[in-house]
Formats: sequence, structure tokens, C-alpha cells
Amino acid sequence: MSERYSGVVFNFDPSRAFGFVSVDGRPDTSSNRLFFHLRDAIPDAINRRGIPEGSPVSFEITGGRNGSEMAVQVRNEDPTLDQIDLTTYAEFGQVRTWNGSWGYLRRPDGDGLRFAAKNVISEGIETIQVGT
Repeated sequence: MSERYSGVVFNFDPSRAFGFVSVDGRPDTSSNRLFFHLRDAIPDAINRRGIPEGSPVSFEITGGRNGSEMAVQVRNEDPTLDQIDLTTYAEFGQVRTWNGSWGYLRRPDGDGLRFAAKNVISEGIETIQVGT
């Protein structure tokens, strides 16, 4: 098992699906700032991969492009995530794709989420439109 490091997300751009973490214990130089891609983030309790700026994280370090280091297996370590009640949790997003049977939502944190018509419980499938 690889060594895990800790740090903080200091920049995340959900529209471009990447961000940067600082590494605890390293001097404030370019080696302290590591790139991570959304696909390298571990989903949290409600399956979000986007990690807000300022969130404490743990991660592994690997070689990236051009020999530079990058963060992988990035896990949001925010203690408030443990307080999420999965039985009552709800969130809103924007419909990106819809074909009458299934679609994709863009979550507020930039993640995408596939949904099926059978899971729509609020307004009904007849009101779903791309962009809403």
C-alpha cells in the first residue's frame, strides 16, 4: 500500500474537472502544490468526487506528465461528511442530457450523475428538460 499524505485543496475548477492540493509539511514551493483530476478523487458518502476549496484531504503521490508529481486517490477528509444522513439527503443539479428514460445531471460541485426516469420523485418526468 502506498503512503498517504495530507493536505488541503487550495484550488478546484469543477468546469475543468481538476484542482490542486497543498502537501502538509512541505515548504511553500511548487513541489507543495500537486495537480489532481476529478477522476483521481474517491467519491464521498453521497458519491461526489468534487472537493471544495479549503477541504482537508488525504492522497497518494505518483508521477504525472513530464515527470512532475500529482495527487491520486484523493479523499475528502472533511469531518462534516460523517454528519450526512443518507436517508434524508437531497441536492439539486442541472439536467445536461435527457432522452425520456435516463439522463445526466451536473451537480453543483461539478460532478456528473446519471439518473433514471424511475428515480424521479419530485416534479415528474414530463417536466424534465435539458438545462433545467
